[in-house]
Parts: sequence; C-alpha cells; structure tokens
Amino acid sequence: VSTQSTGILTTPQFLAIEMKRAIKGSGTDERALIEILVGLDNKGIQDLRHAYKQMFDRSCLSDLFQDDDEVFSTEVERDVVGETSGSFKKLAVSLLQGKRDESEEVDIELAKEDAEELFNAGINRFGTDESNPEMPVGLFNNKLLTKRYETVFNRILVTRSYRHLKMVFAEYKRRVKRDLDKDIEKLVSWKRNYQVLQQTVDVTNAIVAENGNKIASEDIEKSIKSEMSGDIELGFLSIVKKIKNCPTYFAEELYKSMKGLGTDDDQLIRIVVWRSEIDLVEIKGAFESLYGKTLADFIKEDTSGDFRALLLLIVK
Repeated sequence: VSTQSTGILTTPQFLAIEMKRAIKGSGTDERALIEILVGLDNKGIQDLRHAYKQMFDRSCLSDLFQDDDEVFSTEVERDVVGETSGSFKKLAVSLLQGKRDESEEVDIELAKEDAEELFNAGINRFGTDESNPEMPVGLFNNKLLTKRYETVFNRILVTRSYRHLKMVFAEYKRRVKRDLDKDIEKLVSWKRNYQVLQQTVDVTNAIVAENGNKIASEDIEKSIKSEMSGDIELGFLSIVKKIKNCPTYFAEELYKSMKGLGTDDDQLIRIVVWRSEIDLVEIKGAFESLYGKTLADFIKEDTSGDFRALLLLIVK
C-alpha cells in the first residue's frame, strides 16, 4: 500500500468504491458514509468527487441534479440524495461540498458567538420562538427547536476550521455552566401572563432544578446525544469526535467493527487500508490506550486466514 494508492487503485478511487457500496444496495450504510466524509479534508473531498464521477457517472445523466429545490453537481451527490433522507441528507451533502475553512487562525470572539448560538439553538430549551417571542419554544414547539438546532449545527460544524471548533467546544462547555436561574425566572414570568401554565410551570421548574447538575457538566457531545437521535446524531457526533481527536475517533470505529458477534469486514479493511500511511501509528496508540490490547491482537482474535494475514501485514 503506497501513500497514493491502495493496490492498483488510487486512494480517491478506493474511497469512491467504498462510498458507492455504502449508498447503494439493500440499505444505506450511514456509518460508512459519514466515516468517509468526516475523515477527508477539502482536497480529499474534491478528489473523491472527481473519482466517483469518473468511475460511476452514466452518459445519459446530466451533470446537474435537483432534489427538494437543491441543485447537485455530481453523481455522488445525486446518489447520496437518492439514498438518504431528511436532516442526515442535508448533512451529507453539506460535507460533500468540501468548503471547510482550513486556516490556522482562530477568532476568539467568533468562537464565543458560535458557542452561544449552539447553546441557544439546543440546550437552552427555554429560549423564545421568534414568531411568538412570549412563548418558550422548549415547552410546545420541539419540532421547531430540533430544526433550528440541526440547522445551526450543520452550518457551524461543517464550515468552521478544526482549530476554531476546538475553541468553540471549550466556550460551549463554559457557557452551559452558567446559572440556570434566568431560565427558571423566564418561565415564572411567563406563567403570570398565561393561565394555561399554572400547573405545568411548577413541574417544569422542578425538572430544570433536578437536572441542573447534569446540564452544568454538559459538553457538545452530551448535548447532541440529548437533543438528537438516529443517523443525524451519528453524523454530528462523528464530526465532533474527529475534530477533538482524530486517532481516537478511528480507534473507536475499529473497535466497533470487531466487538460483539461477527466482524464488519468492510469497515475494518476500509479504515486499516485508508489510514495506513496517514495516521495508523497514532490510531494504534489510541486503540491500545482505550482498550488495553493492541490492534494487532484484536485482529488476530477476530479474523482468520488470508484476510487476517493481510490486515496484520498492514498494521505491523
């Protein structure tokens, strides 16, 4: 395996095949799809798009595709749109644009603003709906809250630089530790004007007070887990984990591919081959730190035959 190739395939071609496998067939492999997309920088995304188009484009198709009033310029975008849905689709297509800021500069004030926006869009459930400033959205408008939360997370997590986002995550954690009294006070004030909350506000206040310690210790990952579920939760968590510590993210994914009954051979070979001359040394170190055994030992126990021999040859 060379730096630029996997067997007779270039790395972009190898990932294009993996992408095709993930989004076609009996069902979409969302974990594989998001793993590929979060593991690439802007150039890697563009190379993937080019390879995918060269390998899978059909002559009868236009270079432009449209779905839900959005225009897609490549075959890979069309396939992703056709095989995914809802918020996860929007996240995947956003990542496929490959337009993340890759500068090394960090604007501390902007990081604070981003953290505040993330907080207000999600964990700050007792903010207000702009269409009705006097009604707490967290009580009666969870659909609006979720939509707003996902939109804000998509924009910030997909476009900001890694260094900037690490600062945002730190600011976010500081932000959620602030006093909850303001939220409770807002509810009590609203109660005075709306009789419908005579009984529910007391219950809500009790819930807020009971969970105060939990909220105070929340970081961005816990917030995502509490606000989202399913594929979109997987997507945003993968982005955050990769930004926080890339080797740890891939070490965890390798472990998931081998734990329990059966092995996810596709995921295991994809990560090992793809990362072999990028950061596999760091991934192996993270793996051993997390699980107390070497990656090679796990592979020996979980695989067999030529497949095991090939993986061990790469890993060692």
